[in-house]
Amino acid sequence: IAGHKRTYDLRIFPLNNFSKELIGRLILLRDTTEAQEIQDALVASETRYRSVVNTSPDAIILTSLKGNLLLYNQAAANMYAIPEGEDPTGVLVYDFIIPTDRPRTRAYSKTALETGQMQYFECTCQTRLGKTFPGEISLTALLDVEGKPNGFVCVLRDASERKRNEQEMQRIAEAERAQREVADALREIGVVLSSTLDQET
Repeated sequence: IAGHKRTYDLRIFPLNNFSKELIGRLILLRDTTEAQEIQDALVASETRYRSVVNTSPDAIILTSLKGNLLLYNQAAANMYAIPEGEDPTGVLVYDFIIPTDRPRTRAYSKTALETGQMQYFECTCQTRLGKTFPGEISLTALLDVEGKPNGFVCVLRDASERKRNEQEMQRIAEAERAQREVADALREIGVVLSSTLDQET
């Protein structure tokens, strides 16, 4: 196709006779355009994937079936106070969840494996420094090329701000309810006083 860049694999081999004298060269030229385009597409796709993962405000964690950390993005490192460059081998994702919530988290993990469906739940998380915060977790089983589960993908969001907003909205709602109750009481008092005055006159 005119104007379409093509890629070739060029290989040159010497040709010798029985006396090992060079009598020529064998030139093999193979069109690798399609293979190169596929490779370029894979590289571009991986670049986009890494960009999305690394810039995500949510913690994205890849674990083994036992929960050992394999990979995590910068948001996860920040959220859990993981030192830069630390080898995650031996670290369990359950270490970042308070002990009382770990059995429930393991139960969701088991359900994700058995059903193949994403599990969403809330729990209380903790950092390496002992700070706790409310978390929202989406948990999905990771499948290999044969369709068998070989790990988990966890997406965790710090729900602290949402919780604060909910508490603020609840506080406002309670204040408005209290104001309505006071207003209703004042109206009733006003009705009683008006009735009493009418009787006295």
